[in-house]
Amino acid sequence: MIPWFGGYFIVIVFFYLLKALKVIDNSYLVIASVKNAAGIMSNPEFDDYAKEKALQAESIQLFKYFFLILLGSLLALGLPLGLIWGFSQTSLMSYDSVIMTTLTWQFILAATFLGLVMFWFNTLNR
Repeated sequence: MIPWFGGYFIVIVFFYLLKALKVIDNSYLVIASVKNAAGIMSNPEFDDYAKEKALQAESIQLFKYFFLILLGSLLALGLPLGLIWGFSQTSLMSYDSVIMTTLTWQFILAATFLGLVMFWFNTLNR
């Protein structure tokens, strides 16, 4: 039972940190930036030089979002895994058994359902 608790701890803290570190919000900003870049490319009022300057600004924004999403995702996954590893060092739970539990089909199915519920609640709060 403890490995299941550890697995759910990883999933819940991961989703919470994704939201707290604004990874989800930044992914929406990526989509908006790409749509803006497509609009710039198809705008007949801009000459090639103006399009190039505008698209360079968009590419810098996309690069910034890439690093924010990458760093946020690494922290969102690394912090709960680090805590589970810390608990295993104090013999509160086994890191290996938690990881093995997260790889079972039962846990993957339950975590998928939990993730969908959390995503649904997140979209209701937008």
